[in-house]
Amino acid sequence: INNPESGNELVFEPGEYKGLCKILRGGKPGDPLIIRAFVSSNPPRIQYDGRHGNVFEIYADNIVIRGLEFGPTRGEVDGIRIFSGDDIVVEDCRFSDTGGIAIVANHSSVRQLTVRRNKIRNSGSTAMYFGCQDGSSCSMSDLLIEKNFITAVSAADPQIGYGIQFKLNSYGIVRDNIIV
Repeated sequence: INNPESGNELVFEPGEYKGLCKILRGGKPGDPLIIRAFVSSNPPRIQYDGRHGNVFEIYADNIVIRGLEFGPTRGEVDGIRIFSGDDIVVEDCRFSDTGGIAIVANHSSVRQLTVRRNKIRNSGSTAMYFGCQDGSSCSMSDLLIEKNFITAVSAADPQIGYGIQFKLNSYGIVRDNIIV
């Protein structure tokens, strides 16, 4: 993923792939790095059995992640954690039995994050979490969270499990999501 000679579209065939993956390179405006499934009806599963880190960690701009499956993971291991980057899209992915958060951005300010048509099942923590707790360390802007399906969030005590959480000073559009 991080080798620029791989091109800007990386296509995963059906099968099992091992995480932890730190995505350190992105694309350019209008020409994002695309990481996607070859066959949307048979998505590749990205697994990580470790206790520290996350399945995908993003540290770059202009990235599209489409049609992949994440999970299961151990407690407190997230599916996709965005450490830094703008103009990121996560769409048509499946997250099942994640011990941590399925999709999270709470380390630095992020602009233009789109999370669309994902299915999250059996999240061991809040399914989607955007922004910093205090509202001043970071904020999210121009978020679009739409047409996601979230079911069975069950955070272990003393954690709290929400479907979608926006923290202070973060803004965006949340529409047409189903949370069960």
